[in-house]
Amino acid sequence: MHRATRGRRGDRGVRWSVPDGDFAVLDAVTEENDEIVLVGPLGHVRGGESIVVGGGWRRHTKHGWQFQAARVRVMEPVGDHAVHAYLESVKQLLPVAFQSTLARA
Repeated sequence: MHRATRGRRGDRGVRWSVPDGDFAVLDAVTEENDEIVLVGPLGHVRGGESIVVGGGWRRHTKHGWQFQAARVRVMEPVGDHAVHAYLESVKQLLPVAFQSTLARA
Protein backbone atom coordinates (compact mmCIF):
# COMPACT_ATOMS: atom_id res chain seq x y z
CA MET A 1 0.00 0.00 0.00
CA HIS A 2 1.06 3.55 -0.70
CA ARG A 3 0.20 6.27 1.82
CA ALA A 4 -0.62 9.81 0.66
CA THR A 5 -2.19 13.00 1.97
CA ARG A 6 -4.51 14.90 -0.31
CA GLY A 7 -3.26 18.40 -1.14
CA ARG A 8 -4.53 21.24 1.03
CA ARG A 9 -5.42 23.52 -1.83
CA GLY A 10 -9.20 23.71 -1.44
CA ASP A 11 -11.07 22.95 -4.63
CA ARG A 12 -7.89 23.15 -6.68
CA GLY A 13 -6.81 19.85 -5.08
CA VAL A 14 -9.48 18.19 -7.24
CA ARG A 15 -8.40 18.12 -10.87
CA TRP A 16 -11.54 16.36 -12.06
CA SER A 17 -14.44 14.39 -10.61
CA VAL A 18 -17.51 12.57 -11.85
CA PRO A 19 -20.74 14.39 -10.91
CA ASP A 20 -21.97 11.36 -8.89
CA GLY A 21 -19.00 11.90 -6.57
CA ASP A 22 -17.32 8.49 -6.95
CA PHE A 23 -14.38 8.76 -9.37
CA ALA A 24 -11.93 11.66 -9.01
CA VAL A 25 -8.47 12.84 -10.01
CA LEU A 26 -6.73 14.51 -7.06
CA ASP A 27 -3.47 16.32 -6.38
CA ALA A 28 -1.83 14.77 -3.33
CA VAL A 29 1.33 14.93 -1.23
CA THR A 30 3.05 11.80 0.06
CA GLU A 31 4.58 11.42 3.51
CA GLU A 32 7.90 12.22 1.83
CA ASN A 33 6.42 15.54 0.54
CA ASP A 34 6.37 14.36 -3.09
CA GLU A 35 3.52 15.80 -5.13
CA ILE A 36 1.57 13.07 -6.95
CA VAL A 37 -1.68 12.61 -8.84
CA LEU A 38 -4.19 10.05 -7.54
CA VAL A 39 -6.97 8.61 -9.69
CA GLY A 40 -9.78 6.25 -8.71
CA PRO A 41 -12.67 5.98 -6.23
CA LEU A 42 -11.65 9.14 -4.38
CA GLY A 43 -14.70 11.39 -4.66
CA HIS A 44 -15.42 11.09 -0.92
CA VAL A 45 -11.95 12.27 0.17
CA ARG A 46 -11.89 15.84 1.54
CA GLY A 47 -9.03 18.32 1.52
CA GLY A 48 -6.54 17.79 4.32
CA GLU A 49 -7.56 14.18 5.02
CA SER A 50 -4.88 11.53 5.31
CA ILE A 51 -5.58 8.42 3.30
CA VAL A 52 -3.98 5.06 2.64
CA VAL A 53 -4.35 3.97 -0.96
CA GLY A 54 -3.63 0.61 -2.51
CA GLY A 55 -3.02 0.25 -6.21
CA GLY A 56 -0.21 0.96 -8.61
CA TRP A 57 1.50 3.47 -10.84
CA ARG A 58 0.50 3.94 -14.46
CA ARG A 59 1.61 6.33 -17.17
CA HIS A 60 -1.28 8.14 -18.85
CA THR A 61 -0.37 9.05 -22.43
CA LYS A 62 -1.64 12.64 -22.05
CA HIS A 63 -1.33 13.38 -18.29
CA GLY A 64 1.82 11.48 -17.27
CA TRP A 65 2.40 9.38 -14.16
CA GLN A 66 -0.58 8.78 -11.87
CA PHE A 67 -1.22 6.47 -8.94
CA GLN A 68 -4.29 4.36 -9.78
CA ALA A 69 -6.06 3.76 -6.45
CA ALA A 70 -7.89 0.45 -6.19
CA ARG A 71 -8.49 0.66 -2.43
CA VAL A 72 -8.86 3.77 -0.29
CA ARG A 73 -9.01 4.10 3.49
CA VAL A 74 -9.48 7.48 5.20
CA MET A 75 -7.36 7.73 8.34
CA GLU A 76 -8.37 9.40 11.59
CA PRO A 77 -7.80 13.16 11.44
CA VAL A 78 -4.53 14.35 12.98
CA GLY A 79 -3.67 18.02 13.37
CA ASP A 80 -5.81 21.13 13.39
CA HIS A 81 -6.36 21.32 9.63
CA ALA A 82 -7.42 17.66 9.35
CA VAL A 83 -9.75 17.87 12.36
CA HIS A 84 -11.33 21.07 10.99
CA ALA A 85 -11.82 19.40 7.56
CA TYR A 86 -13.46 16.41 9.24
CA LEU A 87 -15.79 18.55 11.34
CA GLU A 88 -16.76 20.57 8.25
CA SER A 89 -17.70 17.31 6.51
CA VAL A 90 -20.09 16.30 9.31
CA LYS A 91 -21.37 19.70 10.39
CA GLN A 92 -24.93 18.86 9.33
CA LEU A 93 -24.87 16.30 12.15
CA LEU A 94 -23.60 18.75 14.76
CA PRO A 95 -25.75 20.90 17.07
CA VAL A 96 -26.26 24.46 15.84
CA ALA A 97 -24.28 25.93 18.77
CA PHE A 98 -21.22 23.87 17.86
CA GLN A 99 -21.54 24.83 14.17
CA SER A 100 -21.20 28.51 15.07
CA THR A 101 -18.08 27.71 17.13
CA LEU A 102 -16.65 25.81 14.17
CA ALA A 103 -17.35 28.75 11.85
CA ARG A 104 -15.25 31.03 14.10
CA ALA A 105 -12.30 28.58 14.17
